[in-house]
Amino acid sequence: MKLWGSLSWRILVSAAVLGLLGTLGATYLAVMLGAQSALRAALRPTTELIMSEQGEACRSAPEGWFRRTSEGVEVEAFDFARVTRAGTSSGRPSPELLARMLQGEAQPVSFYFPLFNRKSSWGGIMLIRVADAGPCSLLEYRWPISSARASNSRWLFLAAVLITTAMAALSTFVVIHPLLQRLRRLHRSAGGLGSGGFVSAVDAGPDELGELSRVLDATHERVLADAARIEAQKHALERHLADVAHDLKTPIASLQLSLRACLGST
Repeated sequence: MKLWGSLSWRILVSAAVLGLLGTLGATYLAVMLGAQSALRAALRPTTELIMSEQGEACRSAPEGWFRRTSEGVEVEAFDFARVTRAGTSSGRPSPELLARMLQGEAQPVSFYFPLFNRKSSWGGIMLIRVADAGPCSLLEYRWPISSARASNSRWLFLAAVLITTAMAALSTFVVIHPLLQRLRRLHRSAGGLGSGGFVSAVDAGPDELGELSRVLDATHERVLADAARIEAQKHALERHLADVAHDLKTPIASLQLSLRACLGST
């Protein structure tokens, strides 16, 4: 039980942490890659539709063109050449996405998860370059955070934590319990080593514990053989002493009679 107490928590915690990190990492990558591909595929025809319907209004707007849909999605137009030269001191379009676009990324997109980006008022931002220059050469899409998506994300995160912890506990039991069973058998074998109560652990595993079981069996046989040899030597010595005593018994008796005769004659 001491080994169980010392190892189980360490294995449980490490397995839970690694499992949770793996789950979050895989989920994040899957969501990011899948959502980015789906979003880019969906917004490209949307952009073409916007430009075909609102192209003239966008190019003729002196203060820049802006549109908000009924779902809360905002679309804002910029002059790509101008923002590239002047920068984005106002924060729009997104400096991060603009830098990624200038580095060669065709349609940079960023998602803001409520669990990790609590200060963000948007669920994500995406830039689409329509032309090299002009009032509507760069479009920025911004969509709001969905309360349902945020709630689902929290529940999914909680479910991932619970499932990962449960799997870690199960894996800990599966790993530790057989190990403890083998160690208990080895402990019982070591306790009866060299005695009639010895019970072999019978562990044929190809690892260190299996090797230790075989060493204990060999040691028990060697101890029994040494005990039998010592017992045989003891019996041989007793017989030898008995023979010596028998051989000396008659001369000593004769000597005693001679001494008594001498003492009686004096």
